[in-house]
Amino acid sequence: MTRDPVCGLRLNDAQSTQGLIDEAAYKSEYEGQTYYFCSRRCKQQFDQDPERHSRGSWLGGADLEK
Repeated sequence: MTRDPVCGLRLNDAQSTQGLIDEAAYKSEYEGQTYYFCSRRCKQQFDQDPERHSRGSWLGGADLEK
């Protein structure tokens, strides 16, 4: 399941299928990884501070892996 790294919203199953996720309106690349967003606002926040948000700011900055 794909999550918006800014707000933590889970993208629904339809959005998570390969065909639709590749066509996502809101996505950014950072350090070789693609991040997907639920809204333009979340994408803009990510683009302003990708280092912070790539760690999952919705978790208080903790690594997503933990």
